[in-house]
Amino acid sequence: MFKIKNENNMITQRSRGYLIFLTVFLGLIAQLDQYLNLVETTISTNIINEYGISLGEFMFWQGIYGIITLAVFFVNWSMDAIGRKGGLIILVLLMGVPSLLIPLIGFNFHVFMILYALVIMGTLSNAWEIPISEEAPPKSRGLYGGLVFLIGLIPLYALLGEDIAVALGWRWCYGIMVILMVVILVLMIFFKEPKRWHQSKLKRGDSRFKILKSIKSLKKRDVIYILVSSLVYGIWNISFKLATTSAKVYFVEALGYTADQYQLFITIGGLMTLVAAFISGFFMDKLGRNKVLIIGCVGATVSYCLMGITEWPIFLILVYFFMPVVLAWILVYFAEIFPTDVRGTCIGLLNIGSRISYIAGPLLGWTLLDILLLPYLTYYAIAGLLMLVPLLALLTRPYETKCKTLEEIEQER
Repeated sequence: MFKIKNENNMITQRSRGYLIFLTVFLGLIAQLDQYLNLVETTISTNIINEYGISLGEFMFWQGIYGIITLAVFFVNWSMDAIGRKGGLIILVLLMGVPSLLIPLIGFNFHVFMILYALVIMGTLSNAWEIPISEEAPPKSRGLYGGLVFLIGLIPLYALLGEDIAVALGWRWCYGIMVILMVVILVLMIFFKEPKRWHQSKLKRGDSRFKILKSIKSLKKRDVIYILVSSLVYGIWNISFKLATTSAKVYFVEALGYTADQYQLFITIGGLMTLVAAFISGFFMDKLGRNKVLIIGCVGATVSYCLMGITEWPIFLILVYFFMPVVLAWILVYFAEIFPTDVRGTCIGLLNIGSRISYIAGPLLGWTLLDILLLPYLTYYAIAGLLMLVPLLALLTRPYETKCKTLEEIEQER
């Protein structure tokens, strides 16, 4: 059985059966995350028409209420403070409870936006990637992380969103996820705390509960990786937010495609994200993390620009392929590059930095569409060119983690 030696401690790999369970379990949390984050691509016109606002106004209020999402740090910090299990329970409740409240009390626009912001805050955590990075064997960590991501990318929002909106009303596109929340909480019984977290707990004692001590314990290299990761993830969020919020309005209202045609485009795009997740996980282990980042960024830039130039739906589908390639790199790399004892805290700080983009992104979209009155061609060109910015992270020569144990990464990075 594969073992990792670390300062007289022996970390034994979990059984294959448990790793399969863990992959599926965390994949369900990722599915809750991705569904709630992307379902607005299906119902954005419903929201706009319900409240009598423009796309630009909707994006403006997304930016204003996006300030709430900065509190996501505390969700990730809880992963260090009370354990991975306790942190995941908080995360699932944060996404599930406000989702249920949207169809129950979210009739006023601003009440809806508060609940919406709480849901989005949960989807910004990505804390579900931490346990799989700590439990998976080094040589297949990218693959296991990619499989969790893949399960999360099953496009239920595209397959079911429109039907739910027609049958129950668009608010229940959010509320129905309470079912998945309950399933996850039941399965939580079988989740085991990673052994690395237990070792970290013994090493640090009660200091893990103190936010300032946790932050002060960060090394210079940790801070550099937090800044780099915030830049990469922040730009990714801005670019993808510009697409997901506007895509239905662009293709249905501006270009004249029917709602059914758009639903087909977004469903195919959603299925392509599955392909992207699997390919990304495989090639991160074979080619290395950095080469996958280059492929994803360049592909996304070209797809965005051609979508605006040609107005062809195929490039929307390709956006949905290449953007998850970059996201897979983000989720795998930044879950493994930080030390175990402060991994949740580091990712929490990363999320604060990157989630400023959930304020900046919608406000940028509002500025481009309602203030500058730019055409969609320019709008999507800007979204695409932004995806070249993450490549600047390569100038810092980020440590290549392919096939390395977490202990080796911590010592050598």
